[in-house]
Amino acid sequence: MEEMIMKKTFALFVACAAAALALVSCQKVNNAPASVEKTVHFTAQTVDTKTAFGALEAGVYPTLWTANDSKVKISLNYAAAKEADVTVDPTNAGAATFAAEFTDDSSGDYTFYAVSPATAANGFNSTYSSIYFTVPSSQTPLAGSVEEASQILVAKSASVATFPGSVDFSFSHLTAYGKISFANLTLDGDENIASVSLTAEQNWAGAFYYYPGDGSITEHATAPKSKTIMLNTTSSTDIWFACVPVDLSGTDITVVIATNKGTYTKVITVPDGKPFVSGQIAVMTIDMNGIARVSPEVWQKTPLASITSSDIFVITCTKTDSNAGVYALPNDAPDTSAPGATAVTVSGDTNTLTGVVADNLKWNLTSSVIEEVTYYTFYPNGVTTKWLVLKNANNGVRIVDSENADASHKWITLDPASGYLKAQEYARYVGVYLKQDWRCYNSATATNIKDQTFAFYVKQ
Repeated sequence: MEEMIMKKTFALFVACAAAALALVSCQKVNNAPASVEKTVHFTAQTVDTKTAFGALEAGVYPTLWTANDSKVKISLNYAAAKEADVTVDPTNAGAATFAAEFTDDSSGDYTFYAVSPATAANGFNSTYSSIYFTVPSSQTPLAGSVEEASQILVAKSASVATFPGSVDFSFSHLTAYGKISFANLTLDGDENIASVSLTAEQNWAGAFYYYPGDGSITEHATAPKSKTIMLNTTSSTDIWFACVPVDLSGTDITVVIATNKGTYTKVITVPDGKPFVSGQIAVMTIDMNGIARVSPEVWQKTPLASITSSDIFVITCTKTDSNAGVYALPNDAPDTSAPGATAVTVSGDTNTLTGVVADNLKWNLTSSVIEEVTYYTFYPNGVTTKWLVLKNANNGVRIVDSENADASHKWITLDPASGYLKAQEYARYVGVYLKQDWRCYNSATATNIKDQTFAFYVKQ
């Protein structure tokens, strides 16, 4: 399949159930004068740089800065980054400017690194010459574009021996992109799409490291990753998404369309030799002919004490702070990583979970009464050789197997005083940190997990 290289534009070729790819190069030019106060000015003057895809013109999707690109994150020599406000000029076809103040580290070797949007950059590391970034696993596509938070650009300046007052940046796309449409999808007149999920055989969203030196990308060792990308959309055509560059050639992607009446599931195979590549867009048309709707599962809120060993259930907590939301506990994190916080939706009127419940959120349990207190072991659904444990030496919440030394820490109770899940052997309480992942602390009122409410939803 052919590839086309277009400066500052995306060029697309549409193909059915396969990927047509195009390469993009983005330039940002910086002309501001040097400052005696060592403020560095960055100017994004190029029109076709990022975030919104423009209207298709002659097979090309131009990309422009928008007012929602509020901040970029910039680092000098991988030191702690500065957030810079982006000012978009609406009269100049989407041009943008930004500036940040840096302290001269007297290194005599000055290199700047930038990530847009700022929310995508978690940190810069001088020891490993890397950038820690996150691609959202839950995305809300725009009309004609990916969600802005998931379209990640990176830039590295030329190294100079004298501290500069202005810097020339050449931005490139770190993320890869996809655009999917469904053919022969027949919905009832009162049936509406609520979401589309894409589950690959390896992680393609979440936390990763990028190495500007050679352009390589590796998974973060402990922060949450995801094989599933959830797209919050009501559309059946031109649904955009972003992902980490990954080669899924010859592997399967499970596609689930969730509606108000049920789900439609189809497994597609990625063609050989068609990886998802930074700055390239895979266009896929998925034929749903013959795919029948499956009635929705009902997940009813149920007291933990009423759940039996034959039940399948979801563990959630509700946060009421600045990261408010309802988050489910996944069962598939590796034993070296904290389980990621997976956002779910609850219907308050019916006390049920709504939408599709992914397999990695489903649990089983066994229980035992020890000194008149009921303790539970939580297993991934259908698996009895792994279980949930709470570490005592640190804040680790882990899913481990029977060979792991922490296996004895599998007994967990629902503490009646706090309402939190708690370890049997020691005071370790479970909660969601920020909206990032699950951790345990030695107090239910610890700042990182306070004011949370637990609930359990059983499949009916």
